[in-house]
Amino acid sequence: MASALLIGVTIGGGVRLLLGSRTNLGLAASILTGIVGAGVGGGALSWFLNLHDLTPHPIAAVLAATIGTILVVLIANLFVRPNPATAQELLTAGESRDVEFKSTARFNKHTGTKDDRMELTIAKTVAALSNSNGGALLVGVDDDGQVLGLADDFSLMKRPDADRFELWLRDYLTRVIGAATTADLEVDFPSVSGNEICLIRVAKSSRPVFLTPRKGAAPELWIRVGNSTRELPLDQAFAYAAKRFGGRRMSRPA
Repeated sequence: MASALLIGVTIGGGVRLLLGSRTNLGLAASILTGIVGAGVGGGALSWFLNLHDLTPHPIAAVLAATIGTILVVLIANLFVRPNPATAQELLTAGESRDVEFKSTARFNKHTGTKDDRMELTIAKTVAALSNSNGGALLVGVDDDGQVLGLADDFSLMKRPDADRFELWLRDYLTRVIGAATTADLEVDFPSVSGNEICLIRVAKSSRPVFLTPRKGAAPELWIRVGNSTRELPLDQAFAYAAKRFGGRRMSRPA
């Protein structure tokens, strides 16, 4: 029993350290899972050999406990969802294909007024992330990762707070990219360096997400290319959608 526990701790912890960021289990969880796996392996061997005591068979016991530990750790890793990166971790990593920073969502810092183009940029980014691998959009952060906060955007609200900002954001995105995609967004307002920012987590879509910038306008398909957001021409949009979404209809979600 003691040897099984030792193997579980050693192998469980070793697998966690070996896999590093590729595993969803923490060190403590890996060790606990390893102990369970060692017990399972030893128990399976006892049952197979019809033995109540494996002490006379140390090599077989160690081998069974090791195999059981590895199998249980790997299986557990498949069913444990990774914790999403925090706002600070996203800021530290910087912009990428899956992460975008925007200084504001509505406020033009050059003119000091609301700018529809700023709003449209937010919608393009959300649509592009949906059409690619999903990801995160942080509003209130400049391109270099400097935290600016949401004070400028809040100043355009009737009530300058996060609730009113989220209400505007969801209403606007529902109009231009559809209710289904907007409903799947996770919107949080973490505080970083004493400033409140908006963190929008975007899920990878199972069907094309089109942007309709204004009533009567032709729908647009936006994707992420590297750390930039780009619109695809119609012919490329059909080819991309066929490859990315398979047989899904090329229609804007309701």
